Amino acid sequence: MTSTMQLSRLCGVFAVIKPTGITSAKLGDRIRDDLQKEIGCELLKGQRLKIGHGGTLDMFATGVMCFGLGAGCKQLHALLHGKKRYMSTCRLGVATETYGAESRMTKELPYSHVTRDQLQEAISTFTGQISQMPPVFSALKHKGRRLSDMARAGDTLPEIQPRLVQVDSITCLDFSPPYFTLDIKCGGGFYVRSLVHNLGEAVASCAHVVALERTEHGPFTRDDAIPEYQWTLENVLTAIDAAEAKFGDYTKDAQCDVNTVRISTRNKGI
Repeated sequence: MTSTMQLSRLCGVFAVIKPTGITSAKLGDRIRDDLQKEIGCELLKGQRLKIGHGGTLDMFATGVMCFGLGAGCKQLHALLHGKKRYMSTCRLGVATETYGAESRMTKELPYSHVTRDQLQEAISTFTGQISQMPPVFSALKHKGRRLSDMARAGDTLPEIQPRLVQVDSITCLDFSPPYFTLDIKCGGGFYVRSLVHNLGEAVASCAHVVALERTEHGPFTRDDAIPEYQWTLENVLTAIDAAEAKFGDYTKDAQCDVNTVRISTRNKGI
């Protein structure tokens, strides 16, 4: 198969397992660059294979992350606002700047009074359609700048408004103080870090997220996502084909027109 033919097939939606320690944007850049390198083709100067994602994951988080390639990027809107599922390990008694474990501690409070029943009662108040205040350290933007970048730079932050988000269910899978584990099913725009921060306050203590994994994103589960050591051209093409067959509603409207991008290929028999 020629490089041009392979590039034309790189059009659709697929999912990978995001590793910890990398931003969503840099992960997309890495996947795009690796694919172009493996194909062995060069786009015109200043052009790149188009790639986009269906919703960010925090740098410290792992799990299912969806990407679109080429015209497949048009299908990401449904994923951005679609259903998601998370597994979160949380810690009582300690609050942090970002509501996650990767930042400095801002508060320490007693937690020995918190029982599983009390936590469960607090959880019940955060299901359904709720008003949630996004964390300052987030991907939300103000005048083109991320709030997290503004906060780290010490700039004056705009007033953040709460948003209505949908929470289908929250299940406490384990309660071993100071740690507890939650299984969360929610809609788009929901912040697990804000939930855990608010839960800590609701039980007269504080809390933050220690570890976070997205286990489902729209129709994609961990079984559908490509693990890091298998991010090859062949596996991405297979995943795109599988997604189109299994999740046709997300990809059937994508129209691939490789003629919109002029391609200069090397003579490689890939």
